[in-house]
Amino acid sequence: MENSIELRDLSKRFGGKTALDGLTMRMEGGVFGLLGRKSAGKSTLLRILATLLRADAGEALVCGVPVKRAGAVRAVTGYLPEDFSIYGNMRMREAMDYLGALSGLDTRTRQARTAQLLERVGLEGEMDARVRKLSGGMLRRLGVAQALMHDPCVLLMDEPTAGLAPEERGCLRGLLAETAVDRLVVLASETVDDVAAICERVAILECGRLRYLGTAKELVRRAEGKVFLAELPEGALAEFKRRYQVVSVVEHGERCVARFLDPEGAPGLGRADRPGLKDAYLLCAGGGEAA
Repeated sequence: MENSIELRDLSKRFGGKTALDGLTMRMEGGVFGLLGRKSAGKSTLLRILATLLRADAGEALVCGVPVKRAGAVRAVTGYLPEDFSIYGNMRMREAMDYLGALSGLDTRTRQARTAQLLERVGLEGEMDARVRKLSGGMLRRLGVAQALMHDPCVLLMDEPTAGLAPEERGCLRGLLAETAVDRLVVLASETVDDVAAICERVAILECGRLRYLGTAKELVRRAEGKVFLAELPEGALAEFKRRYQVVSVVEHGERCVARFLDPEGAPGLGRADRPGLKDAYLLCAGGGEAA
């Protein structure tokens, strides 16, 4: 069975709002980054892939299995929603056992997997801690562990680092990278740094449409010659921001240096700067070439 996801003209609407608009793409191997703003359609897509929501049109296959076959898809899929929660009075080992039972695992397997996975996510010393007392980082790590409980081929991670401190964010990125050695991990995030750190291939969604599909390196290459630095006098920044998309500003006394984007690549001022993935993402999501 190939660890992959394939979308064919997938669409979803909520009343008069289009959440997904004819998505066609393939995700396979390692950590796949799904970038987009909050309204881009990322969570809707993951919920469809997790069989928690039905598409209005098109087809989605997980490991070659149509999502209409919910039981078969859930058997090969692990899911961490952005708002992951579980009964707060449960101890951590009890929560894992409960979720393992829901996945149909027998008692011996649940016990073994609980110990193994809590150790893998660095929570082996907290098995008896109440869920309600966990920090945000610990709760997200528990979420990753529960998603792995039945040893799925595909992991769907919705904003897994949301609200975490920088050190917790780094640890979780490393955990996801390790997990992706033998499975497909789909990392949906609006945080470019998460995707830049561990994803080789990326898709960008904007208002439910696919704006880009390819490698992170190729996306950055497309941004070359479109990122600039300009030194501005005090008081000129507000007007400059009305003309250009400013990414960052560094102040130097009465002057400042603005880092900005120009899709045309010819602003007539400043000097060119080397682009990063965030620059490339903003250029693409802001209305560059579609995929």
